[in-house]
Amino acid sequence: AGIAFACNRESTFIGDEMGLGKTIQAVGVINATNPEKVLIVCPATLKLNWKKELERWLAKPYRIHVLNSGDTFPVNVEIVVMNYDIAAKFAKELRAVNWDLFVADEAHYMKNPKAQRTVAILGGKSATKETAKPIQAAKKILLTGTPITNRPIEIFPLISFLWPSVFSNMWHFAHRYCAAYNSG
Repeated sequence: AGIAFACNRESTFIGDEMGLGKTIQAVGVINATNPEKVLIVCPATLKLNWKKELERWLAKPYRIHVLNSGDTFPVNVEIVVMNYDIAAKFAKELRAVNWDLFVADEAHYMKNPKAQRTVAILGGKSATKETAKPIQAAKKILLTGTPITNRPIEIFPLISFLWPSVFSNMWHFAHRYCAAYNSG
């Protein structure tokens, strides 16, 4: 059901609990949609697990590259697996590609809208006030078992990336869902 749901939408947020198959659902979307360029961003400790799961569950062979900080950005591969910590280093290269599918595992790593990794992937203004555009992808899937770790406002960067026409104003979101008010 999760694969069918994601295949029929440009943007999907999968917030299933740990162990319910978020990774397999993302691989299922790859199998169902046959994208040519896939970017998977995850914590560094999960990169090799993603490669293993891709090799195990993909229905057709793909060239997969696990990107490390010392590497040059790969050109002739279909799937790039990288970690959040090196996203800022490769931000220019990430934006130069029109991805068919973008998957962010443990997406709550991008809860801070001013963090370098968040700006490199989701766009926005960094702490240095530089504005960046988000990564462009025909289909986007965010995966996390903990969509809100502390406060409801932490989910705003994620949902505004997925649905910018609905969640474009942080103040409106904070007022409606977080009981924010202007104290002058």
